[in-house]
Parts: sequence; C-alpha cells; structure tokens
Amino acid sequence: MCNIHLLISLPIRLVSKIPILNILLFITIWVLKLFNLEAFVNKHIEYRADAFACDLGFKNGMLDVLEYLKNLDFNTNYEFLGMLTQTHPPAELRINKLLNN
Repeated sequence: MCNIHLLISLPIRLVSKIPILNILLFITIWVLKLFNLEAFVNKHIEYRADAFACDLGFKNGMLDVLEYLKNLDFNTNYEFLGMLTQTHPPAELRINKLLNN
C-alpha cells in the first residue's frame, strides 16, 4: 500500500536539499501567481456563461443582476494588477458585452 505522506514529503525533501530546485520552485510559484491563469480562465468562463444565459432568453434578468452587482460597494480595481487578481470580470464590462451582443 502506498503511503501518501511519503509521496508528499519526498519531493519536499528533494527540493530542500538541492538549492537550485528551491529557486526554481520559488520562481515558478510567483510566475503563476503573477499571471494568475486561473483568474483569466474564470473570466472567460463567466463571459461564456453570460452569453449562454442570453441565448436561453434571460438577457434582461442578467442585466438586472449585473446592475445590482455594479451598485454594490465592491472595492473594484481596474488597474493592471487588479485586473490580474480578480476572478470575475467587472459587472460594467459584462453589461457592456451583453448590450453589444
């Protein structure tokens, strides 16, 4: 039977003993955090979900919900780093996209 603790701890022990692997692991983690690929994918999925809801005939309902979300007091940051860290597109951009389609 495979011991899960061994599977997890072995790579950690290996990385801790080889300095270059420490550096590579650190760089890899920060590059992934910087570009936040998950947030990019989530935003794309949200736009597709909005379009799907419109195709089903819920465009007015979507616009109402997005207007409500836009009016909530969220600390929205549209600067470069803010756009990278947000997991959903801003409501205003989603509304514009729905109105233009």
